[in-house]
Amino acid sequence: MSTKIMLADLLYDNDRGPSYFLAPLNIGYITAYAKKLYGDKCDIRIYRNVDQFIKDFQEDPPEIVGFGQYIWNHDLTQNVLKWIKHTRPNTISFAGGPMVGSTEEDAAVFMELNPLIDFCVSVYGEYGFSQFFQRYIDCDGDVSKMKEDMILGVSFSTDGTRSGNVYSIVNQLTVKPIDIPSPYLTGLMDPFLEEGYSPIIQCMRGCPYTCTYCFAAKLDIGQFTTETVLAEIDYIYERTKSSALAVTDDNFGLYSRDIEIAKRIRSNYDQFGYPSKMLLYYSKKPTETVIEISKIMRKLAPFFISYQSRNPETLKTIERYNLIDENTIKIVKICKEYDIHVASEMIFGLPHETKQTFMEGLEELYGLNIDTLAIYNCKFFNGTDIATKASISSHKLKTKHRLYEDNFAIYKTNDPYKEIIACETDEIPVESDSFNYQDFIDIRILGFWIEMCFSKKMYYEVLKHLENYGISPFRLIYSALDGKFKMPEKIKDIFTEIQKGYEDELFDSFDELKEHMYANIKKNSNYKSKKINLYYCYMVIHTDIREDFDTFIKDATILLGKENLDPELYEEFLKPLDDLFRYHHQRCVNLSAFKREYTSKDIQVIETTLDENGAVGEEMNQGSETAQRYLLEGTRASQTIHGGTDEEISKRSKIESNYSEIGEYQYDFVAWEKDYFRNPISHYNSSKDGSYKIRFMTRNPKQYKVLMNIINTMDESKIPFMWHNYIYSNNVKSYAETINPTVSLSKEEETLIVS
Repeated sequence: MSTKIMLADLLYDNDRGPSYFLAPLNIGYITAYAKKLYGDKCDIRIYRNVDQFIKDFQEDPPEIVGFGQYIWNHDLTQNVLKWIKHTRPNTISFAGGPMVGSTEEDAAVFMELNPLIDFCVSVYGEYGFSQFFQRYIDCDGDVSKMKEDMILGVSFSTDGTRSGNVYSIVNQLTVKPIDIPSPYLTGLMDPFLEEGYSPIIQCMRGCPYTCTYCFAAKLDIGQFTTETVLAEIDYIYERTKSSALAVTDDNFGLYSRDIEIAKRIRSNYDQFGYPSKMLLYYSKKPTETVIEISKIMRKLAPFFISYQSRNPETLKTIERYNLIDENTIKIVKICKEYDIHVASEMIFGLPHETKQTFMEGLEELYGLNIDTLAIYNCKFFNGTDIATKASISSHKLKTKHRLYEDNFAIYKTNDPYKEIIACETDEIPVESDSFNYQDFIDIRILGFWIEMCFSKKMYYEVLKHLENYGISPFRLIYSALDGKFKMPEKIKDIFTEIQKGYEDELFDSFDELKEHMYANIKKNSNYKSKKINLYYCYMVIHTDIREDFDTFIKDATILLGKENLDPELYEEFLKPLDDLFRYHHQRCVNLSAFKREYTSKDIQVIETTLDENGAVGEEMNQGSETAQRYLLEGTRASQTIHGGTDEEISKRSKIESNYSEIGEYQYDFVAWEKDYFRNPISHYNSSKDGSYKIRFMTRNPKQYKVLMNIINTMDESKIPFMWHNYIYSNNVKSYAETINPTVSLSKEEETLIVS
């Protein structure tokens, strides 16, 4: 007789857009290995969607439920399990994932936090789950008998106390990756590919580095075969409805065989346009292999160089290895030659980091010619060394809780239990022996500036203009933070709101956070939490406050030039400013341009264009749920809208977008950007050749059209809460191209010129 098992890595279904909707590869591996060993003895169903899980559990309840748990679904899993144990108390529960950790102490903490879990497995779950299921078979499902002896790879409690805990932490690679059947090639992931979940592939497991804030540092290294990975890539291409592909490796490029894998991904993209969006982390050392792979991938995958901190004392404590600056400069130089975007980030809240060392490190990092910077807060969760009681005590850390990624939900069960309430938390340090609460708030405000200027690229050209004259862009940002520049009242009010938002989102305990969220939802079912930095980036970009910001940034730029340049250089510095700010303003995409619905003629034109490239235009009317959720990222029907050469982007945008403007400027700002802002703008002056005409178009107009279609059915005031889920950073500002002066504009194009 077959044992019914439901395995779930549950996901909140909210408005964050499609990038979050990833296929559950983790429980796919466990299922594939269990089916290999036990065949028809186990009838395993895999879940991501909570409502579907609840429905199927009620209609056809299993003997065993298993859950993958991490920071994004920990409370959701536990509250679904409360409902399960209330509804069918004899259901056996099993759990794994990073929250369980890798040591006996980690497992003990996990079991204390999750008393309804009957059994748990540390680190890789295939071996532990197979041993658990064999014990289940041997004991005819009697939990008491199952707990009479140790189960290899599994931990459990016999009486709910630490003294009654039984641990078994085995060699992580007892089951080697080569022994695990592919969840893709066995068809287990087909339903998720069909539903539009973005596929994930894993080439290797583990990480050779020992960073104390990261769970991957606990994992032993093992490789899946090259043949399996290549076959998965081809299999996914034939079946996926998403244009995205994620590679879970923490260090892609660690092995030379990764070059072959990169070539296959690139070949599929060049031939078929898939994948057009990738999540990929290169190995932390710039080996020849990594550099070769980055040349293959080019724009398809940005080059992430993770720093986290540049403070030597911090790096020593967290056991973090950073690239030496010489190697970073080498990577950046190669990336510029091949037009590869370079990104990096730093984490605030790590041991020994002060406000001053963090700000200095951030400016140093920018000085290495990184394209995009980001700031994150350190996060505490079970299974990492930094979150242990000893570490917290040693560094006098004080933490608070805030909502994780809008992850709060109330699920109806349609039974006497009525509803399942779930909420996820970011537990973050707000004070330590090296920084105080005000330092934390100041860095949060700095994070807003970094998000606005280096991620959304607002005023980025202005910062580069300062840099061309030897003035660090951070002089402008830090002077604004310190109150050196006189701010208009509207902007002061914005920053007052931002700081209040930072303070109001923090709670002393998880219970307080959850009660607060529940009260708000009950009061207003349409309540949305704010991602504060992104919310106010929207306000700056898409509301009339932008004019005040433009004026403020321009005045601050002029003041910095006057303070730091001699009169002759200062005069040269000032000349392009009016044009520069007008160019920047015009380049920001105007949301109102996308409020028009597609007409039948629009659809026919676009479908014809797509069909010429071998794609299907069926979902272009955006009427289906799939279109609403996934078109912006790229279904198979819209793959031709993403990426490509400048010429391809220009051609697509002209055909598809009703958003197009042409501006006339004295300077060729497009050429300046293509030269990576190496020279002052004055080198691109048109005084000899007349003015430059620059056309502005969105890189992916469909993202905006999907967003506008979604909000057509709701209050327009909700846009600031959700726009960033649908509009990726590189589409906040339009694509710009300089029109060849020898080409005459059509009458229609002449009407697009904005003076």
